Amino acid sequence: VNVVMPGFIKSPMTDVNDFPMPFLMSAERAAEIIRKGLAKDRARIAFPWPMAVMAWFVASLSPAILDPLLRKLPKKN
Repeated sequence: VNVVMPGFIKSPMTDVNDFPMPFLMSAERAAEIIRKGLAKDRARIAFPWPMAVMAWFVASLSPAILDPLLRKLPKKN
């Protein structure tokens, strides 16, 4: 089993977002990273690395801390 955890990928889905998307990358670049990760049979394919580190940090927070922070994020249209 391989888990792919991408950051923001340029696509019609992200084109409608009106908020900052750090480390936005092309679908071609994302596909290459995923292809290489699958070829190495990595269990987790997380990229770009700054987003992977942030995701790890956020997942380590207590819900008592995390929930109020997440409520402040911009809403999706």
